Amino acid sequence: LKKKKKKKYEFLYISVYRFHEKASSEEIMFLKKLEKYLLKKDKSLTILGSQSFYKNDEYNFYKNIFKNINLIFIERTKKRETYKILDQSNISINIDSSAGYESLSRKNKVGFFCIRGNKYPYNSLKFGWPNYLQNRGSFWTNKNSYMEIERILNYLTNTNDQQFASKNKKIINIVMNKDKNNKKFLHYTNSLIKNV
Repeated sequence: LKKKKKKKYEFLYISVYRFHEKASSEEIMFLKKLEKYLLKKDKSLTILGSQSFYKNDEYNFYKNIFKNINLIFIERTKKRETYKILDQSNISINIDSSAGYESLSRKNKVGFFCIRGNKYPYNSLKFGWPNYLQNRGSFWTNKNSYMEIERILNYLTNTNDQQFASKNKKIINIVMNKDKNNKKFLHYTNSLIKNV
């Protein structure tokens, strides 16, 4: 359950780092443009780590990219309260992590930058897939440009949580609707059990 939390992290980047996969040139280009934006706004960045066993490698990867801004790194551990951190973030920045979609379902402000390309298998990482949504929206894009980073992050900065949730309710429900207490799942499983 989401509890009202005081915002602790101004900009949170949800890491998609994988030790065994080389980061794509598109991802590195995006991160460098993100640094440019944060430098311009004089902001720090918090990284929500994705690796349990390669934390140092993950940290060093981001430290080598974000050389000019204050960087905070939150390791992935068994005791980490990921949902709490997402709820405490004013703006989350996401490429295609499931945690980004889960945060969106909790009505948190999330910017989606689906910039890995349109060829298989990356075309399945397009925002909202398998729904057929536009390539650009108020808080998402598939274009890897500084102007798009600025457009989306400025929109999220100038919109409060209530405005964001209200204006984007339809899209949020299409992409990942939150089903409190798993009512639909329980209804479905109960009907299956009755028919056995």
